[in-house]
Amino acid sequence: MIMDLFRSVQILHLTVEIDENSAYLDANKWQQLIICHMPNLRIFDIRYNIYLRSQYDDMTVKNIIIQLKSKINQFESSFWIERQWFFSHNFYLTRYGNDAIFYSTNPYRRKHYTLYQSLGETTLLLKSESHLDSVRHVDIQSGQSIINGMSYFPNATELTFHDALSTTRASIVSILNRIISLKKLIQLAIECDRFSIQKVIKILCCAPNLNTIKLKSMLCYKKSNDYTSIKESNDF
Repeated sequence: MIMDLFRSVQILHLTVEIDENSAYLDANKWQQLIICHMPNLRIFDIRYNIYLRSQYDDMTVKNIIIQLKSKINQFESSFWIERQWFFSHNFYLTRYGNDAIFYSTNPYRRKHYTLYQSLGETTLLLKSESHLDSVRHVDIQSGQSIINGMSYFPNATELTFHDALSTTRASIVSILNRIISLKKLIQLAIECDRFSIQKVIKILCCAPNLNTIKLKSMLCYKKSNDYTSIKESNDF
């Protein structure tokens, strides 16, 4: 049988895009599959990107989130604890609607971490967020996520913006220093439009070890005083 081929599997890495009804969220089915067909499995490393349908109204979305949390909590049983398999989840807002992410944490120390605009608190199942120490690349999908976020990545050396940071009273430097050390930054990528050149200059002035920068075309969206303010800036 094909399933017998999995008996020797020791490491499983799985990244999938699913909806809220997917069988991938059934902890009991996973448990039976592992016990019966993957008894030698040591590493269970998953990442689920869960897409909620955009046509749902707010009340339906709330009910779906409650159901999802119930399914996710099934991954807290003794079966998972004994094997030291721990997980985290977060519900977040995208331009297309409400989505969720469910993923393994320690001991699978990820080097890439994506920050979204959260719909609620990030929930870590059974384990502290010491896995953030291993992150080398921080991807900002929502500017609001770093204004409100509490996560700090002490060893991050790469930073990517997929969303321009909205204007706030706090400077771009002080906001970024809440999540990373700009002095350790080596690579910077701006993958969004309308990210002003002034912000880039301020980041450059505080990132002495930066050796690679990737800028999306039309970085300098036009303002009447854009270039004048750059020339008059002390940073420039």
